[in-house]
Amino acid sequence: MSPTTLPRRQVDGVLTGRHVLAIVVGFFALILAVNIVLLYQAISTNSGLVAQEPYRKGLDYNSRIKESDLQSKLGWQSRVDAAMTGAVTFAVRDRDAKPVSGLAVAAELGRPASARQDHAFTLKETEPGLYVAQLSPLGAGNWVLKIDAWDGEAARRRAPGETPTPTYRLKRRLWLKP
Repeated sequence: MSPTTLPRRQVDGVLTGRHVLAIVVGFFALILAVNIVLLYQAISTNSGLVAQEPYRKGLDYNSRIKESDLQSKLGWQSRVDAAMTGAVTFAVRDRDAKPVSGLAVAAELGRPASARQDHAFTLKETEPGLYVAQLSPLGAGNWVLKIDAWDGEAARRRAPGETPTPTYRLKRRLWLKP
């Protein structure tokens, strides 16, 4: 009998070239599918916008530094807190640890990576040096709180439509535990 006329035998459990090809193609198909899903998620959730009006903010950079120096000379100390119930508190004291009263306080609370859950609001003084706002319940995780506070006189002196430079600015990252 010649080698070309030998009958083929079916052997169970042997890894053939077709099996290897199917495994390799399946592996890369799975990797491609996962990459497509992750790419879609990344593109659909990120606007690509880093800052509103970055050119104008760049021009104002030196004035922001000057404002920061003036704020540090005030010597004010503050404490902020946000709860999952939506309660936001801002307490501020001067360099002598006396409550700073009579401020007009505006704030913005949002997620660091998206503007979808941003809340703009004002805080009302409930007792000397303590400013409070109640929002809708907040989800757990990272939040960024930005506060602008003006002394009462600066807020009253402003022209209609004009936003005066805040007396005190604060930006804090908060973590709300589940």
